[in-house]
Amino acid sequence: MASDMAFKGFESMYHFSKLLIQNGNNFINHLKKNDQKFYV
Repeated sequence: MASDMAFKGFESMYHFSKLLIQNGNNFINHLKKNDQKFYV
């Protein structure tokens, strides 16, 4: 359904933004390290 897709999009952006805020400019180098914290 459309609402499920909207929720998944929101959830993905929430987790991406959280990682971006935690790691700042060095975000790319920390993707692999934070991979274990990301659950969908």
